[in-house]
Amino acid sequence: MRLAFALLILCTTALCAAPPVLVIAVDGFRYDFAQRDNATHILALQKEGASVQGLVPAFPSTTFPNFHTMATGLYPARNGIVAMVFFDRQKNRLFSYTSTASEGEWYGGKPIWLLAEEQGVHAATYFWPGTDAEIGGQRPSYWKKYDGRVPHEERIAQAEQWLRMEGAEKPGLVIVYFSDVDSACHRTGPDSHETRAAIAKVDASVGDLVRRARAVQPNLNIVLLSDHGQAAVQSNIDLTPRANFAGCRAANEAPMTMLYCGQPERVRA
Repeated sequence: MRLAFALLILCTTALCAAPPVLVIAVDGFRYDFAQRDNATHILALQKEGASVQGLVPAFPSTTFPNFHTMATGLYPARNGIVAMVFFDRQKNRLFSYTSTASEGEWYGGKPIWLLAEEQGVHAATYFWPGTDAEIGGQRPSYWKKYDGRVPHEERIAQAEQWLRMEGAEKPGLVIVYFSDVDSACHRTGPDSHETRAAIAKVDASVGDLVRRARAVQPNLNIVLLSDHGQAAVQSNIDLTPRANFAGCRAANEAPMTMLYCGQPERVRA
């Protein structure tokens, strides 16, 4: 998946004179979900184009680190987004996907939407993580402040409107993001009824988006991707009886907890 998106960068320049590219980002969509739950619209895209059998996500295998890795081609250690929640000693501040993710100072590298803009291709983004941040003093030509409550229909209608634009203002890169599957998996696990319902909902929206987008732009290039999969929790380990975390600050978000300790020797397992 990261390779496919990196190759896409090469074809979003004005020199390519290519049709617009529609990127559909489905958060937390495990490699086998489409086959397992017969996601007909996603399977149709797979059948008519090229596909991969799976991916090895960057570590940690969570949303913000992996989406920014795909957007920049840089691993989290190089792109600055090393976790969903982490403490930066130099800034003396906490990054959190729920509160500070729209601040551009956290993001390193040059994401694809800014690279496209530099090459004279307007980018339009609907919620890809980091696209509502001003990175390096720049944003996509068209973007939305993240709000997970926005219905799928509104996102699809906006993407269709972007593709209907004409002339110099028309975007050559349109990104639409859906988080339902990831959210359901975190709440109830990958095998739950709620997750299967989320897969069906996203699949239906993918079908609607593709149909409406192709009606406007028949020669549209479409890339559908995800950032990571999901696995069921098998057991819990309680460290509190065996470790002393006094004097440490925690940044806690699955699949890891980072401890920032003034006196690391005080942490004993």
